[in-house]
Amino acid sequence: MSKSYQWLFAEWLPKSGRQLKDRVMFEEYLNNPREVPPTELLTDIHMPLV
Repeated sequence: MSKSYQWLFAEWLPKSGRQLKDRVMFEEYLNNPREVPPTELLTDIHMPLV
């Protein structure tokens, strides 16, 4: 997921005109790694914005 975070912080956030809130970011895992292959894992990244 490092590529996703790199893109969010280096590309998307600076161009979005938004700012991070002083809150914790978190990940929500949408499926179970014991049940699906790594290429099918889904995760939502919650990034609190102003």
